[in-house]
Amino acid sequence: MRTSFLNLSTAIAAMFFLLSFPFLQTLDISSFLTNTVEFGATNRLSVTEHRSINLAKVSSISNVFHATNFSAGPYSATGNKGAYALTNLMINFQDVSTVPPGGWLVDFGQPYGARTSANQGTGNTYGWVKRVDNTLLDMTAYGRKRSSPSDVLLATLMHMQPSGATEGKWEALVVNGTYNVTVSVGDGSYVDSKHYINIEGTAAIVNFIPTTSNRFKSSSVTVTVSDGKLTVDAIGGTNTKINYIIIQPSISGLNVNFQDSATVPPAGWLKDFGQPFGVRTSAFQGSGNTYGWIHKEDNTPLDLTLNGRRRSKPSNNLLQATLMHMQADDVVNFAGTPIEGRWEAQIPNGLYDVTVSIGDAVYFGPNKQSINIEGVLAIIDYISTATAPFKTATVTVEVRDGRLTVDAFGGNNTKINYISIVPSTSSNLPFVETVNPPNRSGNVGEYSSLSTDVLNLPNGGINNATITPATVFLTEGPGGPVVPANVNGTGGGDAITLVPSAPLKLSTTYVFNVTNGVKDLSGAGFIPFSSAFTTTSVPTPPLPNVTFTKVQLTNTTGKHSSLTIGPDGKLYALTIDGIIKRFTINANGTLGTPQLIYSLQDAYGTRKQRLAVGFAFDPSSTATNLIAYVTHCTYVFQNAPDWDGKLTKLSGSNLQTVQDLLINLPRSSKDHVTNSITFGPDGALYFTQGSLSGMGAADMTWNMRDEHLLSAALLRLDLTKLSTLPLNVKTTDGGGTYNPYATNAPLTIYASGIRNAYDMVWHSNGELYLPTNGSAAGGNTPASVNGTLRPDGTTYNGPNVPALTDVPQTQKDYLFRVKKGGYYGHPNPSRGEYAMNGANPTAGTDPAQVDAYVIGTRPDVNWRGFAFDFQNNKSPNGAIEYKSNTFNGALQGKLLVVRYSQNDDIIALTPGGTNKDIVSFNEGGSIQGFTGFVDPLDLIEDVRNGNIYVSEYGGNGKITLLKPNTSSSSSLVSGNNVGIEQSVSSAYLEQNAPNPFSDNTVIGYGVPQDARSMKLVITDMRGTVVKKVSLTKGKGQITIAWEELPAGTYVYSLWIDDKQIDSKKMILHR
Repeated sequence: MRTSFLNLSTAIAAMFFLLSFPFLQTLDISSFLTNTVEFGATNRLSVTEHRSINLAKVSSISNVFHATNFSAGPYSATGNKGAYALTNLMINFQDVSTVPPGGWLVDFGQPYGARTSANQGTGNTYGWVKRVDNTLLDMTAYGRKRSSPSDVLLATLMHMQPSGATEGKWEALVVNGTYNVTVSVGDGSYVDSKHYINIEGTAAIVNFIPTTSNRFKSSSVTVTVSDGKLTVDAIGGTNTKINYIIIQPSISGLNVNFQDSATVPPAGWLKDFGQPFGVRTSAFQGSGNTYGWIHKEDNTPLDLTLNGRRRSKPSNNLLQATLMHMQADDVVNFAGTPIEGRWEAQIPNGLYDVTVSIGDAVYFGPNKQSINIEGVLAIIDYISTATAPFKTATVTVEVRDGRLTVDAFGGNNTKINYISIVPSTSSNLPFVETVNPPNRSGNVGEYSSLSTDVLNLPNGGINNATITPATVFLTEGPGGPVVPANVNGTGGGDAITLVPSAPLKLSTTYVFNVTNGVKDLSGAGFIPFSSAFTTTSVPTPPLPNVTFTKVQLTNTTGKHSSLTIGPDGKLYALTIDGIIKRFTINANGTLGTPQLIYSLQDAYGTRKQRLAVGFAFDPSSTATNLIAYVTHCTYVFQNAPDWDGKLTKLSGSNLQTVQDLLINLPRSSKDHVTNSITFGPDGALYFTQGSLSGMGAADMTWNMRDEHLLSAALLRLDLTKLSTLPLNVKTTDGGGTYNPYATNAPLTIYASGIRNAYDMVWHSNGELYLPTNGSAAGGNTPASVNGTLRPDGTTYNGPNVPALTDVPQTQKDYLFRVKKGGYYGHPNPSRGEYAMNGANPTAGTDPAQVDAYVIGTRPDVNWRGFAFDFQNNKSPNGAIEYKSNTFNGALQGKLLVVRYSQNDDIIALTPGGTNKDIVSFNEGGSIQGFTGFVDPLDLIEDVRNGNIYVSEYGGNGKITLLKPNTSSSSSLVSGNNVGIEQSVSSAYLEQNAPNPFSDNTVIGYGVPQDARSMKLVITDMRGTVVKKVSLTKGKGQITIAWEELPAGTYVYSLWIDDKQIDSKKMILHR
């Protein structure tokens, strides 16, 4: 047996010392021991007995080695090294200032030694030595970052053979063993090299001569390290330039058969007969392997040695004739251990292809077998039968904690036959790590939506155009019918969402699927992924006496980024490309033909598109003296230029006079731009400025752009202080001169750390509320730097905040109640703001905790917390305070916020309490008319009557009218229609309610007075007509009785003058 760590002798000496002095009660081993150590051949430790202790699970052992457990005397310790103990490193070679991609460590040319700089991890030793004599060599002058390509791993490099200087070679301290090593060479700017790379004397790259069309080359080799150092040189090359290196333990895989203890497994397979998790030393268990069973509830070792079986058939397949009962507690009078277990194997972190088989060819009994591997759904609800007793599946999963975990959660009487674990060849492919709701969740609400919670994006963001109903979909049960849904991505290309078009069935299991048809921006397809969840049995209760009718406005097609009602009583809709539409509002709330205003576009060239988001009228504006403001930038959504934002004033009867007020506002490379505008009670103009990164430090998804002084903030503009126009607000960190901290600065930072707030509301209670988009996982945070000037005029002087890379935790979407001078959680090193959200100050669960920080990392001293938690990936955007007294004030004073990425609804929030945070809320599903949108982005209320206009951004885009239902005079007749005496100018069809339903459901509609014929046609999903109902003109409602029809999904359509006007789906339960 071999030592499992480099300084085992230190551990042995410490144990000798402790056992000789029994009054010592505690031994801190964290500095020299990180893996399981096996003491003695009999797995026990004392004078006459030895025992095995897993030291990987503790940082300090108290009362383990002392007199009550052991007698004084000498002890021997032997270690067992499996592949899990080997070193795993990813190093980017670069200049000193570049932030590496998430998960990568930095080498900027330091001499060989312990690495302690930012983005160099903990406990790593690597660096440069002279090729000729192995003495230390400083290469920090030879790291480079080129302007291309966009991939930071290739844009950065280290000169290994700099002209006129000493040639270097690179070494890393590693555990002796066999490694797979991948290395890349090349230069995005020059092709003046002949590249050679040798790793441990093995040629990896030989005589690569780059060209302008072929600048880079990578190669992988397998090498063995025997001296504790992995060495890389460029012997044979000329001007070799190294980009990156990946060092991973080399393992051939793990094949395990689950069985009884007596059976000899097939050749090439290891045996598992139910032993508790630990080092395996029995026959047919190989050498150096650690695997076994743990309790489902608390992960403690579990003995299932009585639960292995060998059946009489299939006689020709021993792998499937043997099995282990994972859920023996589901079997009545089970002859064994009736406890549900999980299985784990200790393996190196990385990506694996895992194949698993379940089933039983002899005893079928009640079973509904399921397997989840590392939280990824592999097999769901499989029922073994005489003709099909077995089910196999292969999934690709990532191991992050050194253990691969297999469970049967969600199943019944699951029996596992075998598992094969091999390193995946898909390490360069994007994949889903976790989803929300999590795999095998229960009690999920019927109005829920789904989103990816953590994605691995090795090549940059998602190509959102590849997210379609064919590549991302939800099924009712495994292999069941596809659920109609809206699917989309995010502006940052860092998440996938799915919103069902109708409420989900109660007490039903659904399967969420992402296929390899989803691509990233490099064209690589996603590794296929599935997860399952089960809905609640209790429907969402409605908000009493509050309902709206949806009215489709056929003349509003377009992608509208902002809606407002002007001082002239007209609806103004700003399109994302800079057109302003002006609609007359008809008496019934519908909209007249829009007037198209192109003045913003034409100011930059005839009909030249501008990416425009914020639009608001000046409080002094009147119907005859229109004054408005708009935020805008260059109309691109990828690789956009920095310092590109503008705030512009529009005036005149047709807003034809255009004047830039502010230029050179920060701009992200994607869709975080200068956002919405509002005027405060002080008369100042406020607008939100989006962040330039995911989590405060440059990252690959957001094209490695650093935060600026004015980014990720709420900005305040005092219009009275503007003089010469436009005002250039480029700050010194971008080469400009503007200082927002100056005494008479017109534009100042009102509040900071606001990542990407699309909209804001100055509430009648005096508070300012900002719904804000949090970051997807995978971002980076900055390390603190003492002496940086902060917005309050002080300089940062601790505490120390470490940098984080590739943070594996999505940050939630929060509603902030913003106060002047407050910090709200998004780091910005240019302002001396380093701790993200609530950091991790205590060992308990902290508000807005960031798990990746070490315990004890405190939030920023100026962090103000949050008023409401929207949860992950909701994308709360447009917001208003509902001011009408409609419904006798039931909605008055509530914040209405559209949720764009998940739910596709309007959530109603109630401020209250002493601090006026949110004290209660109503999901969109509890208010008729507040669900079923397609990517709602903004909304506005007509306070004269309580009507709400919603911008639906998805598809071709449109504006939808929500009309309050305040009349109680409707008469409902089963299978027939009685119209309500109210004329309508355009046809519409409402979503039925309730939906799903079991007996009766109500359908609302509107038919204009000039219609000649009108009817409602109901068909099944095959198109067969099952019912027709005649309608009357005006606004109406019908109640349909369904006693004669089976459960299922039906389509109902509004036909006027023999033309189909609209159709919707409804679900009948039995």
